[in-house]
Amino acid sequence: MKSANLPDDELLHTAKRIISSAREKGIGLKLVGGLGIYADISTRDEHVNFFKRMGRMQNRSSFADIDFISSSKRHKDVKQLFEGELSFKGDMYVNTVYAAQRNIFYHPEQLFDVDIFYDRMLFSHLIEFVTRDGVDRLGGDSVTLTPADLLLTKLQIHASERKDIVDISALMLGHDIAAGDDAIDINRVVSVLQEDWGFWYDAMNNLKKTLEFVRNEKAAGSVEAAEAGIIESRVQSLISTLENCEKSKKWQKRCKKGTKKIWYNEIEEVTR
Repeated sequence: MKSANLPDDELLHTAKRIISSAREKGIGLKLVGGLGIYADISTRDEHVNFFKRMGRMQNRSSFADIDFISSSKRHKDVKQLFEGELSFKGDMYVNTVYAAQRNIFYHPEQLFDVDIFYDRMLFSHLIEFVTRDGVDRLGGDSVTLTPADLLLTKLQIHASERKDIVDISALMLGHDIAAGDDAIDINRVVSVLQEDWGFWYDAMNNLKKTLEFVRNEKAAGSVEAAEAGIIESRVQSLISTLENCEKSKKWQKRCKKGTKKIWYNEIEEVTR
């Protein structure tokens, strides 16, 4: 994996400066990806320590780039911010072909890349943050998406890797499962997964992987018993809720076909 040429804390500080510059112009940017999860847990030393013990932060820079979500209504302003004030170089191909869906910008000294998604993320499964009917989940003072939305970005991954399961574990350690944006909002998670069987199926698999991971790491002595207890309890609570929540007709219809038909999107790497 290519890494940014900045230490983790400096990369996060730089991302926050970019967010501050955007806010001065009325542009909303929210951190996502591994750096977004690190930002979410970075104020609590014990959770950062967990991240490090799990090997999520081993190198000079543990993150490949800076990922943001923004509103497509402001994509021209975002382009002006990066290519004008911040002197980044835009990826001509990506920024032309994907326009108000996705942009890539390169740091003038090649220290890192910035990847910006507008309104939604579409990888293994679709997650919408800004919708045509007026829903906008990009508000608030936090530099990141809500814990529930950060979790969904990890649960949607079909072919999850160890780092993704560590990220899920860190979010579960840091946030209770409850209503409201300070917690992993159970209502938000349910509202997304009860509509999409494929997403629900991969999310359940990733939650089960998380349980297995934490139990194995506890047995190996890498995860403390108290940490494992918190994570296991919250993951099991979420699994139970997702198993028993009401499902939409669309979900039920797709469920009947099961895995006989592909249930996730094949991911194509954007050529830079």
